[in-house]
Amino acid sequence: MALTIGLLSNIDFKLTGSRENEQVRCLMFIKFPLDQKAEMLRSIREYISREYDKEIGDLAAENHLEFIMNEIGPYIFNKAIQDAKTVVEDRVMMVDEDLTSLERPIKK
Repeated sequence: MALTIGLLSNIDFKLTGSRENEQVRCLMFIKFPLDQKAEMLRSIREYISREYDKEIGDLAAENHLEFIMNEIGPYIFNKAIQDAKTVVEDRVMMVDEDLTSLERPIKK
């Protein structure tokens, strides 16, 4: 089964739940403003410098960012979706309870 969602970065990941063992190709629509991308690249360069005492340029930092987005990003994205789903389900439950409390008894 192939599920196509977007166009920017190719990402392979496994679904959880009833389709747990299906491999899916998903394309994520994540585009950052240039200033945010520059900040991410700066952060990667600083991390490499601090942790490995090695200086890298923009191309290497972009390669690291692409790796993070393609290989680690889906785990973070999926967790964020699960968390958002939980929040929405909780809010729907509260609305359901509120609406139920507004019901009026019917005389028979």
